[in-house]
Amino acid sequence: MVRTEQDRETIDGYGRTVAWTCQAAREAVTVDAPLLIGLLDDPTPPVRANAAYALAGALMPPPEVTAALRERLVVETSPAVRISLVLALAQLAVEHANSDVVAWTAALWADPGNPPDVRFAAALSWLCATTAPVPDRMLDLFTEVVDARLAEARDDVPWPNHHLRRSGLAAWLVAVEGESQARPEHELWLKRQGAFGQACTRLFDL
Repeated sequence: MVRTEQDRETIDGYGRTVAWTCQAAREAVTVDAPLLIGLLDDPTPPVRANAAYALAGALMPPPEVTAALRERLVVETSPAVRISLVLALAQLAVEHANSDVVAWTAALWADPGNPPDVRFAAALSWLCATTAPVPDRMLDLFTEVVDARLAEARDDVPWPNHHLRRSGLAAWLVAVEGESQARPEHELWLKRQGAFGQACTRLFDL
């Protein structure tokens, strides 16, 4: 994952600090943004999902990045790609201090007319965008919308690492905030559903 936070002083396989490596990768994504935007229309869903993921890591994304992600979300039919598009839009908005992201994600997850995958992704994004108390309606939403189809789509979303993708809903929810910083109402809901799972990273690493 391309980190958007201050990276710890670790060394990559070439003897360089991870922070430098990530900075260089994100600058490259910014330069290649037009190419990645074109891949949002690729006929293969995994390519579209990974293009959205890559665009979310752009260091200084041009305005057309957000516009392209939003335009693709309107016409996208793949649940996994829709999840990736919502997460990408939210990550860009949060990192660049766009205060509209809270209202936008709230409107998406609260609207029963939206596909379950969009509501799921918007709810996760909302948790990343605000420290407000988690509404009871959101906790109920995770129970209502998660089914076999959404679970399958979740496995094809590039954000969490492989272990999180295979660990179910609890791991995804913990990954939003980190296990040590989970909110009390969030913890109670997860315990009520089963267990936290083994999640050690944040979804957006903000």
